[in-house]
Amino acid sequence: MPAHLVSLLLPGVLGLVLGEAFLRHQIEALQRALGSMTFIVVEALGALLIDFPLAFLSSLLYLALTPGTGPAREGMLAGARFLTTFLLLVALMAVLRRFTGRFDVAGLHAAVRTSIIAARDGLSWRFPLMMGLFLVADYLLCMLAGLLAYQTLT
Repeated sequence: MPAHLVSLLLPGVLGLVLGEAFLRHQIEALQRALGSMTFIVVEALGALLIDFPLAFLSSLLYLALTPGTGPAREGMLAGARFLTTFLLLVALMAVLRRFTGRFDVAGLHAAVRTSIIAARDGLSWRFPLMMGLFLVADYLLCMLAGLLAYQTLT
């Protein structure tokens, strides 16, 4: 059980720190140029630059700390477990932010809120559809990172 916690929480917390440090600046820089597409572009960049490498790291840690790991599907499941844990950590931070401002260190909440409102207004009914498709693609990307981690260790 400790291997699961270490391999999920360590990269997850690192992802929160990276998100707080960079996402607000990306949103502010791209908002004028991209308008309603800002949130989706920033999320795609986050998936490629934060989620994928951290899912690889998480899967690598899990597979290295768990002796006798079975087939390649274990690597893919480790990538999916990472993304689920990461999304739960992000949701927890959003909930905790409602009670105290300490969890909005870099002012990310206001920037994300502005970009979500712009996306919802500009894309109307397409926005939830695009976000659903993005979530599926993000899971597949993290599963691919887990498979890559498995192949790296074997």
